[in-house]
Amino acid sequence: MSTVQAWWAVTGIVAIAFVTPGPNNLAVLAAASRGGFTGAAATAAGVVAGTVALVVVSWAGAGLVFEGIPAARSGLAVAGGLYFAWLGVQLFRSNEVAEDGSAPRPLSFAAMFLLQFVNPKAWLLVLAVTATAHGSVANLAVLVSIMSAISVVCLSLWAAMGRIIGVLFSGNAARRWVDRILGASLVGLAGLTLAQGLAGWTLA
Repeated sequence: MSTVQAWWAVTGIVAIAFVTPGPNNLAVLAAASRGGFTGAAATAAGVVAGTVALVVVSWAGAGLVFEGIPAARSGLAVAGGLYFAWLGVQLFRSNEVAEDGSAPRPLSFAAMFLLQFVNPKAWLLVLAVTATAHGSVANLAVLVSIMSAISVVCLSLWAAMGRIIGVLFSGNAARRWVDRILGASLVGLAGLTLAQGLAGWTLA
């Protein structure tokens, strides 16, 4: 496979991973449903920045930890599951906070940045594609550019869907149910991730 073909393959893999439902997209959708693109900006920026940081860390050799310490794989899945559950609860309760007199806030930049490092799906993706960089700083720059551009496009699509949901379900009761459904989805994902971790999650 030529270098160009390899980069096209990476682009396809990354696009599929970023456009499919996951905690990042659900968080951005929820933020956009309440505050539009502006309201989702910090949430999305945390995802992009965290992804870039994860790529750099993986390229520097962090993936060797999972090869040398198999228990780290299960530990990451358990940590990710617990963090997903926490994010889901925050979404589920967001309108309860609003009823106390304060505006519901989207998940923060820091929360989404940290999420990338405890997200098994993100690690699987990054470890799979960083091999293409071959230890070259120039190739790393290309990979970071590809992942950043695709993540921005995909997150924008999810934010657009969230904006549409916000317009269609503008009442307090309807919005409360939207947040509860999204929060419950994250909690369900947390359960699946925890089950994988306890069963012995692998990166193979």
